Amino acid sequence: MKIEISKGCFDEDVRIDGVSIFKRESDTRTNDELDNAQQSLIDELSKIKSSLNIQDWVEIADILTGRSREFEYDVENSHDTDQCDQCGDYNWNHIYTKIEDVNEENNTK
Repeated sequence: MKIEISKGCFDEDVRIDGVSIFKRESDTRTNDELDNAQQSLIDELSKIKSSLNIQDWVEIADILTGRSREFEYDVENSHDTDQCDQCGDYNWNHIYTKIEDVNEENNTK
């Protein structure tokens, strides 16, 4: 497998074995072809999960909760910028709850 990460004049790109994992306007690939290229990158990520650090996992969780419609932000139990009495740092806690039946909820809105 060869992973190519690039940035050109107009856009960034990631290619797996020469195949972009993004679909562009003039792209004629099927969704299955695109999904296979993206899945191969996720499969590689899965292989190294034991070597990921805290910040890696925070970023992955942030991507998942920010892009998935399956998670709902828990306003009541989350909090922003509480200052710690011991160290003075500002701490926060964001809680997301997985919605049990996303299809049912989307149909009621």
